[in-house]
Amino acid sequence: METNVDIDMIQIQEKHQYTVWTRVHAQHAKGLVETMKARLIQDNGLSDESNLIFMLYAFKRDNVLMLAADQQN
Repeated sequence: METNVDIDMIQIQEKHQYTVWTRVHAQHAKGLVETMKARLIQDNGLSDESNLIFMLYAFKRDNVLMLAADQQN
């Protein structure tokens, strides 16, 4: 990954409570978001997605999807 993408990803991680990311080719992205949501919930020991707000970031040039979430108050 290029340095500017690394910096962008760090800024996203600092902005949100929870994040996961993966490399993906555009033709394989369909359905991946649900898998990433489940991974984010599991990796962070969360019970479910009901109190979460999700943001999806795409770094098309580097084939990276990053899913971020924050708890609603």
